[in-house]
Amino acid sequence: MPKGQLDHQDVINVSNKDPERFYKFFWFNPKIKPEDEDSNYKVLENHFDLGFCGVKIHSGIHLIKIPRDIIKLVRFMQDYDKKFPLFVHFTPKFS
Repeated sequence: MPKGQLDHQDVINVSNKDPERFYKFFWFNPKIKPEDEDSNYKVLENHFDLGFCGVKIHSGIHLIKIPRDIIKLVRFMQDYDKKFPLFVHFTPKFS
């Protein structure tokens, strides 16, 4: 798993118990170095292929600047499936 990304096995385990009730969202850190983008987005794509149907980001934890730091993520999601939601969890900066 690339540095800064989670493996989401707990999300997979819970959602597999009741897939009609639990939707798999990938918690993604869009603030990645250019040289690490390909591997990070490949992991995200693999999770989409496993049934993940959206992305959640944390503005405070990853110190994301909206919209600058999420433009590539939004484009990637739009190219994969225009119906996938992007959930932005706005929090005070605490990282």
